[in-house]
Amino acid sequence: MFLIENFREITNEGSYYIVTLPFSEDCPLLKINFDVDSEKIEVEGNQYTVNDCLVSDNGEWINLICDRISYKRDKERQRIGQRFAEERKSVEWVDANGIKRKGMTQTELAERCGLLQSNIARVERGYFSVGFDTLEAMAEGLGKKIDIV
Repeated sequence: MFLIENFREITNEGSYYIVTLPFSEDCPLLKINFDVDSEKIEVEGNQYTVNDCLVSDNGEWINLICDRISYKRDKERQRIGQRFAEERKSVEWVDANGIKRKGMTQTELAERCGLLQSNIARVERGYFSVGFDTLEAMAEGLGKKIDIV
């Protein structure tokens, strides 16, 4: 993976991204003779796979046409989801029958916070981008404050 630090801009063009960087013969990515297909790059913590490479007409800039592999936001959603799953599995609580229990199922948490079990599962897997209100409801369902994450 090549870490790209000296770049001009990143543009989202719908289904792909363009990473524009100044032309430099010293760039290790470019020393591979512009055969950059399937090379992995990292720009500002986000990872991309390069599909193509285009040099500007004046030869000063290079545009790398890329697909996104992952975003910092994806990783953060996964981290938050994992943290909620850990808390859910270890929380001590009292059920409706007054029995003290350790750990909670996704269904039990969903019932306690008024959400669907499928939404709890998506949050825990990091697949679901949710608002603060949902995260706060989940935390309260666990008897916790949102700062657990």
